[in-house]
Amino acid sequence: MATQNRFAPLGQSGGYTTMETFPNFSADTLHCHELLSQEEQALRLRVREVMEKQVAPVIPKYWERAEFPFELLPVLRDLNVAGGPVKGYGCPGLSPMSFGMVMAEAARVDCSISTFLLAHGSLAMATLLHLGSDKHKQELLPGMAELRTLGAWALTEPDNGSDASGLRTTATRVPGGWRLDGRKRWIGNATVADVIIVWARNTESGQVNAFLVRKGAPGLRVVKMHHKLSHRLMQNGDVALEGVVVSEEDRLPGADSFQATAGILAWSRVMVAWQPVGVAAGLYDMAARYCRERKQFGAPLAAYQITQEKLVRMLSTTQAMWTLTWRLTRLYESGRMTPGMAGMVKAHNSLRGREVAALGRELLGSNGLLADFLAGKALADMEGIHSYEGTYEVNTLVAGREITGYAAFKAAGVRATGPGKQQQGQGQAGDSSAPMQSSMGMGWGGGPCQGCPCGAGGGTCSCGSTCSTCSKGSCGSDTCDKEGQNKAERAAQLGAAAVSSGGSSSRTQGCECPGQEPVASCRRGGNSACACTPCKQQAEQRRLGQARSKM
Repeated sequence: MATQNRFAPLGQSGGYTTMETFPNFSADTLHCHELLSQEEQALRLRVREVMEKQVAPVIPKYWERAEFPFELLPVLRDLNVAGGPVKGYGCPGLSPMSFGMVMAEAARVDCSISTFLLAHGSLAMATLLHLGSDKHKQELLPGMAELRTLGAWALTEPDNGSDASGLRTTATRVPGGWRLDGRKRWIGNATVADVIIVWARNTESGQVNAFLVRKGAPGLRVVKMHHKLSHRLMQNGDVALEGVVVSEEDRLPGADSFQATAGILAWSRVMVAWQPVGVAAGLYDMAARYCRERKQFGAPLAAYQITQEKLVRMLSTTQAMWTLTWRLTRLYESGRMTPGMAGMVKAHNSLRGREVAALGRELLGSNGLLADFLAGKALADMEGIHSYEGTYEVNTLVAGREITGYAAFKAAGVRATGPGKQQQGQGQAGDSSAPMQSSMGMGWGGGPCQGCPCGAGGGTCSCGSTCSTCSKGSCGSDTCDKEGQNKAERAAQLGAAAVSSGGSSSRTQGCECPGQEPVASCRRGGNSACACTPCKQQAEQRRLGQARSKM
């Protein structure tokens, strides 16, 4: 007589439903979808269905092998979302909010797929549209929109991540074009890309320019980064440029300073902020289903108070992240978003997304360590989001500068203080606090320069000005004046002016603001003889420090 099998079936699932059958979406108890237009809602549902039915079943095996699922390219192509808001040339021309929904829904199932679309579309394709020539657009964008031509975007270097404006890759003019030399690291899509947009410093002007480097170019070497624990499907690579020669026509004419780079990064930061929202939603859905399925001590996990507390915390945090990012995107669409807003939301979401991921992993217990159950994989992916497109710390400092007026990117011992200060080595953080203007759905870092023309590093301020004497753009340099002039020359001119007027120079010793004028752009500060706001604040801070030391 046959007996009923009391044991769960052997295999990865242990008798519980894995991500191969993705859980129904349930992470919108506040009906936030009602804040979307009909078109945005329709796209959201279309992407969700494709990700759940066609993408989710194959993700674990590719995650295990750290390979990109090329078999899914036709599926993604049919969605017609590559390039997002890029218009014309066969591109979809989505609204920023619509593309945010694409980022979130893709990340809900697998963050590597979301990041692939981000690097290919929001970085490479957007750069070509706004900074490339007509020839670049006509040649590359149609194929990129169909995912037949894949793109990568190479800014980060081994020694320059958050400090992106300090890049060392160089572009040297040669007959007929440019020679590129340097290293790039963590470049998404690098090993599969047909074209890489390389950012390099022009050795003539000191400005940051962008160049198209084609697959197989002599002197180009791309090596896959192995042993990654996050975004394992994403093909990140080390890129070596050893005398790579590109033609003049493959220099992007619109990329004439680091401000062009900052404009692209500002837009992509909004899209990255949607990724933790999607990751958190997927984790909540998976954890809620699992806790209803699994029984311990004679009852489903979902029946226990501590489980319900964790689920409620996951859901409420996910809803808060969604609402915050929705508002940020609407501000971006209306041209009112500032870099501080984007930095604050990206930092908030990456921090809270990690918390949701950790709770989801806890609720799934040991099964949460298996890629088949999403939680461990998503937890690792959240670590990547916490670091790219500006680390949590850097994005926090971008927001902090905007609300206080003080830039704190450098250690206290090597930076000057004062509202409006722009510093060398700010990298991605070196945007102004003015609203980002929307251009065909893309943001551009705008606003007036608030400090030294060479303050953003590498001879380039965020407004695109160039220091005429200090090629490395060090605001704290002993020779670089805030007008982009040699200090000794400037002092001589001021002295001569004082003599001719029968007076003395109004420029006080140790301070680089013009005399007693109450300005907020003094780069050094700390001179008690100067009446400008930064100097007075620095002098007061020093006085308080001396008083504390005597206590």
